[in-house]
Formats: sequence, C-alpha cells, structure tokens
Amino acid sequence: MDTPTEANARFATFMTEVKDSRCVWVLRNEEGYARWSGDDGVCFPVWARREMAERAAAASFPDYRTEEIALDIFRRSLLPSLRDTEIWIDVNLTEDMCDIEIPCDEFEREISSRVA
Repeated sequence: MDTPTEANARFATFMTEVKDSRCVWVLRNEEGYARWSGDDGVCFPVWARREMAERAAAASFPDYRTEEIALDIFRRSLLPSLRDTEIWIDVNLTEDMCDIEIPCDEFEREISSRVA
C-alpha cells in the first residue's frame, strides 16, 4: 500500500502522461474489460502507460491483454456507461494493487481541467 503522497504523485503523473499521449491503457480479454472489486465498489482500471498496464496484468490479471484507447473515445464511449453502472475509475493500479479509486464524475472533472 502506498502513502497518500505517493498516490497523489501517481495521479498527477497519470494526468500529465495522458495529456501528452491523449490515450489510456486498459485490460481486455474475450469476455470484456477487466474490472475488480476495490474499497469503493467495482473499479475499472486505466493506466497512462502500456508498461504499467502490462505489469499489473502479469501480476493480477493474467488472462488479459493491454489495449490502447484514445482519450476522447474513452470519454465518449466508455465513461458514460461506467458512470451509469456506478463503476469507479482506478487510476494507474500498480502490480502490488496500490490504486487511486475515483468516481467517474470526478475523473471527468480532473481530465477536463488538466488535460482537455
């Protein structure tokens, strides 16, 4: 488990990297996107870098592969359905399962203010 300072730094890094790349990385298999139960309910993990997603997949989601999604497509297509089903966004989940869980509305506000 990481400290609040480490988690905040990881979140800031995520936003900077997504701003530069304009994409997020997710995990997917034949059955759909990876989700897991976190402290706040069901979470949908996203990463700013492929390498981080691959490390988390190897450690905790071995049957999933990484997939890049353009940020605008994620915001238009996936985020609304996640919001409607009350699934939280899990930002830059580490291979040790350290995470930052935030509601979809808060994720969208942060993306709008820092990235868009």
